Amino acid sequence: MCLFAALVLRDVQLSPSPSWWPPAPGWWLLALLLLCVLAGLLCWQGLLWRRRQYWAGQFDQMMQQASSPLQQVQQASELLRRAALDHDPRLAALDAGHWEHWLRQDMEAVDAQALAVLLEGGFQRELDPAQATAACALARRRFIAQMVRR
Repeated sequence: MCLFAALVLRDVQLSPSPSWWPPAPGWWLLALLLLCVLAGLLCWQGLLWRRRQYWAGQFDQMMQQASSPLQQVQQASELLRRAALDHDPRLAALDAGHWEHWLRQDMEAVDAQALAVLLEGGFQRELDPAQATAACALARRRFIAQMVRR
């Protein structure tokens, strides 16, 4: 007689598949890391926003002190030169062409007439208020971009 004849064989029973909840500790760590990265990005964006607001306020305050459009353009040009020199003292030696290139840097579209007014406005006797406003708006954008970057 065979020893195995008396054994009753049954189907193989698989264990139940693991539940998706609660996740494994590695997933918790990954979620925590992702939350930390998102919080850091939000803090960084908040810091940049506050810096933009601060420098925009500084620029606007200086523009309010000017009594005429010509003085506003002169003040805007001076503020841009200060921002440039603060970033890199070698920029003091820029000629008109290089200064224009620096003003256009990192800007998508620049109004050529506003740029010309900004470059030459300080040397004119009369200035159209609309042109002065456009030049000051260009200077404001470039000034804020420069000061936030440093």
